[in-house]
Amino acid sequence: MSAGELGTLARLGANVLVVVFNDRTLSSIRRKQEVARYRPAGVFTGKADYAAMAEAFGISGFRAKTESDIARAIERWRAVGGPCLLDVAVEYAHYRPMGY
Repeated sequence: MSAGELGTLARLGANVLVVVFNDRTLSSIRRKQEVARYRPAGVFTGKADYAAMAEAFGISGFRAKTESDIARAIERWRAVGGPCLLDVAVEYAHYRPMGY
């Protein structure tokens, strides 16, 4: 929902790491739909590759599935500098216990 800011980061060359917790859904909206007993609709993002999207805006993008992947990506960002997006795969099931 804030993809335009990636272009701003690229233009400014800001040394910023953006972290996206990618659960393949718009989890906050989906959870509210479930709590209201609605069938989740319009919230599934599928195989969205936010690291590739970041690169399309001209900034570095990395993907991570494990803690060691995250650590390596952060080290790569520190070495390169400038704006970067880290796309971290997480499971939606972890949000189920949360209430709204």
